[in-house]
Amino acid sequence: MVNVTFRRIEPTDAIHDYAVEKIDKAGKYLYRDFSAEVILTTEKFWQVAEIRVSGEKQTVVGTARTEDMYSAIDGAMDKVTEQLRRRKDRFHVPTRSSHEIVGEETG
Repeated sequence: MVNVTFRRIEPTDAIHDYAVEKIDKAGKYLYRDFSAEVILTTEKFWQVAEIRVSGEKQTVVGTARTEDMYSAIDGAMDKVTEQLRRRKDRFHVPTRSSHEIVGEETG
């Protein structure tokens, strides 16, 4: 489930769909269902995107501030994706190949 909030910015379907599409791609780093909240806002001439992804007893947050909303979404999503990827790699247990079975000798 993705919730997109617009603050001090005119909501458009194009930006909404772009944010949802980016969040869906991050789902490959989560094993089960997750929820995401995207907050898009304008501060003076900056466009700010904050993305929070929650799932599996974890919450990751990414924030980016640029002059373009699309690049702000990309920057925040890059930060979230990197955190999810590192977390998945940290807890991933590699499978054993057939020649690494304990007690079996090659030769």
